Amino acid sequence: MIFICRSLPLILLAILPVSAEVRCRYNATAPPTVSYYTCTALATKYDISIEKFFLLNPLLDPDCTSIQAGEPYCVAGNIVPTTTDGTCKPDSDTSCLGYSGGQCCNSQTWKCGNTKADCAAGTCAGGLCEVNDPSTYSLDGKCGSGNGNKKCGGKWGDCCGKSTNTCGTGSSFCGVGNCLYGNCTFTPPTSAPETTPLPFYYTGNTTDGFCGPNNDNKVCNVAWGFCCASTGKCGIGAQFCGTGCMPTYGNCTNANVAPTPKPGDVSPDGSCGGQNAFVCKGSSFGDCCSSSGFCGSSDGHCKAGCQNKFGTCTGSNISPDGTCGGTNGYTCSDSTFGNCCSSSGFCGTTSGHCQAGCQSKFGTCTGNDKVSPDGTCGGTNGFRCGGSGFGDCCSSSGYCGSTTAHCSAGCQASFGTCSTGSNTISTDGTCGGSKGLTCKGSGFGDCCSSAGYCGSSTTHCTAGCQASFGTCSADSNKISTDGTCGGTKGLICTGSEFGDCCSGSGYCGSTSGHCTTGCQSSFGKCTASGTNPGGVSPDGSCGGAKKYSCAGSTFGGCCSSGGYCGGTVNHCAQGCQTSFSNSCMTGKIPTLDGSCGPNNGGRTCANGPFNGQCCAASGFCGTTSSHCGTGCLAGYGTCN
Repeated sequence: MIFICRSLPLILLAILPVSAEVRCRYNATAPPTVSYYTCTALATKYDISIEKFFLLNPLLDPDCTSIQAGEPYCVAGNIVPTTTDGTCKPDSDTSCLGYSGGQCCNSQTWKCGNTKADCAAGTCAGGLCEVNDPSTYSLDGKCGSGNGNKKCGGKWGDCCGKSTNTCGTGSSFCGVGNCLYGNCTFTPPTSAPETTPLPFYYTGNTTDGFCGPNNDNKVCNVAWGFCCASTGKCGIGAQFCGTGCMPTYGNCTNANVAPTPKPGDVSPDGSCGGQNAFVCKGSSFGDCCSSSGFCGSSDGHCKAGCQNKFGTCTGSNISPDGTCGGTNGYTCSDSTFGNCCSSSGFCGTTSGHCQAGCQSKFGTCTGNDKVSPDGTCGGTNGFRCGGSGFGDCCSSSGYCGSTTAHCSAGCQASFGTCSTGSNTISTDGTCGGSKGLTCKGSGFGDCCSSAGYCGSSTTHCTAGCQASFGTCSADSNKISTDGTCGGTKGLICTGSEFGDCCSGSGYCGSTSGHCTTGCQSSFGKCTASGTNPGGVSPDGSCGGAKKYSCAGSTFGGCCSSGGYCGGTVNHCAQGCQTSFSNSCMTGKIPTLDGSCGPNNGGRTCANGPFNGQCCAASGFCGTTSSHCGTGCLAGYGTCN
């Protein structure tokens, strides 16, 4: 089945064998450098599944190798099937595209046709209309603010009359003083109105917050801060507007410079949480702090992923990234990933998510108490071992039995009986929380991070490391967890999430204000003036020519293969760039492309986009008998 995107030429739309229409609401542009991971990166960035991304972009090859740099791709929209009876009423939710009787939806008859009248602006309501977006045109001749500011065109006329709020032609609709909008007649002004121009630093041309002669002579603006510091960065406060400020590239005012905001202060620039720890409550940008670290008042800021530590949150804690339960407490109900929360903490709709082991506190569960008929347990079938005749314990590889191997380490308590203490070792990479799983001997790493994941990186083993559920470094209790440093507590910044430098005022960070003059070397790193220690990513990009690092960034500690910072499995698993990260997964790394087994880096089908699938002897994930039967690699996924 072929779907049609609006961005294709109309001649191509007309000749393809269409059986459904993609109605795209928003396009995203592919980055300058692309790879077969770019599709996953775009899907993750815009909070949709990779399956939904390919449905919205059906002309892409399934392995993403045909994606083009700099081209638009749909990341929000829906798919409408072709009509079967030639009608196209709005409530039928069908499309004329692909209908043999005509591919334009006539709003007068609500039937598909192919005449010029059927396809004209103002009449065509969808399909191969003469205009790119027929939904913006009036279909009944009404216009103006009371009618959604619909455009005028076609048989109705191309001017919106001010007195009638209807479309028409002639001076009574298009004349001076009579026309609201459209093809209006107007008299050019005799002289330009007197205005007071804004200062140049209100409308500077920087798009990334960098400025000055070393950054293409870009000028600061209101979005990034008025002042251009000697470091080539825009901002506000003494470190940007005072000594070293470059007046040609922004505003430099030594008098009455506002004090530098501290962690916990009301956000001065719309950012929140992360390294600066600004709060949104009482800011002019909105009281809610979104999952991506920006203040606002929309549902995207105040609901799913909202950070209640840095602002007000409303509504349910719907999962923004496909994880559920655990330390974040995200719920799956009404999420885009599926309504069921699996025993391993992922949202989905399969029996592996919704039946045995499903966490009803964090989503919908359907229940399944089937006794194993063949000695297998858990996995996609959800069979239980109790009363099966094969043994009451379900081993980590999914088989019923009664030996130590079945009933001790790795035993799946959700599908059978386990020996005392057997269920303490993590089998899915999570730790602590309500399950109380430990990392020691798990295969994922011996340290349990503050976020509840096993690993062996600095992020797992130092600041916030949970000693009750794994091994922690000796200095882990000295690393700052609140952004303060030095003083009577003697907390250090090196290895903290706020930045490695301890400023003279006792706060961790990575700006020149933290790392140069007054920097306390006893409690963190210090550098020469004008440097950017660590190259922490300011915009969510990483690696590449700029070599930005995600470690300590507000976007997440993992640098994905596509060059984006984040904290999801798509960032931290296969392809994670360790040189620019501090949280890459170790041990059994979930596959992102379906390759698995010892000949593919030891990657597993579990806990990623292929969760619940089997790793075949050929080294690929799947659910067929050739994957799950003879030759199935039990240590890298589910096996029958």
